[in-house]
Amino acid sequence: MKKVLLRIFFYSFASLFFAAVFAYTVVSTMGILIKGKEIKTPDFINLSLKEAKHKAYEKDIRLKELPLNSTVAKPEFVISQYPLPGSLIKESGNRIIKIFYTPKKSEVIMPDLSGLNISDSKKILTENNLKWYYSYIYSDTAPIDYVISQTYIAGKKIKKGSRVAVLISKGQRTNSFIMPEVIGQNANSVFSFLEEEGIKITKVSYTVYEGLEPGIIINQSPRQGYKINNRSIINIEVSE
Repeated sequence: MKKVLLRIFFYSFASLFFAAVFAYTVVSTMGILIKGKEIKTPDFINLSLKEAKHKAYEKDIRLKELPLNSTVAKPEFVISQYPLPGSLIKESGNRIIKIFYTPKKSEVIMPDLSGLNISDSKKILTENNLKWYYSYIYSDTAPIDYVISQTYIAGKKIKKGSRVAVLISKGQRTNSFIMPEVIGQNANSVFSFLEEEGIKITKVSYTVYEGLEPGIIINQSPRQGYKINNRSIINIEVSE
């Protein structure tokens, strides 16, 4: 009986052992296949674009070429890369390395003007040998005198001396009209009218006015005939 139990125990242990070895082998193999063998990233810095492409072809590596303005580097030479030289990358699979190079002398990379004011945008365009043309539009979101959009997409290669059209914010549109004569009128009615026109009363003061019922306008600023809008300062004096 003991021999039978020992034999059953032995076979059970052996089965579990081989199952564990098999599972470990499968997991390890899958890990190797997924991860792949790693190699060091080649150095493309200071190579011409032609040399970099040739080197990448020999190493079975794909390059993503990104232009970058520089006043010191040679035109169409690599000035930087990612991942950096010597970094570990997979030997097989989609291996893509970004290389940054300087454009031709006749070209420049369109800078990003978004979020800049007129002064800063003109400075950047001048530094990049670009001309400009400014137009204006009302905007509920962009501050006054700040760039809303530009004709060329940031990062695009364009010829030096190109004219760049820039759209500038004029701020929110103002509702304007001529200030009416409101003295002697009911204050609540006047306030409602101005609010409907988008005009806010800046200051309301109350004064005892003998012989006049409360709530009547007795003074106004600005006077009748002045042009006002939703930014104007409106002062009203009302009888108490």
